[in-house]
Amino acid sequence: MYLMVDFFPEALETMRGKELPKQIRVILITAGNAPFSKDLWRNCHEEMVKSSEKHKLIIAEGNNHDILEENPELVLNTIIELCNGLK
Repeated sequence: MYLMVDFFPEALETMRGKELPKQIRVILITAGNAPFSKDLWRNCHEEMVKSSEKHKLIIAEGNNHDILEENPELVLNTIIELCNGLK
């Protein structure tokens, strides 16, 4: 099984210096229980969404990195919110 963590250095290098497109809506859900340094984890995600008013960060408090399995209602409601914003 290949995990993102197996390719994390390559993923970082690929994304270094790139930003999310400012013109599209983005909702980033991040784990409330960071898998490593909470400050580093949170700052990284805040940095990703700060470049546009169309970007939003949701912190899944009490959840680990597997938010889809742990909190499917949050994920579904976030998808609905994102789609409703496209109308």
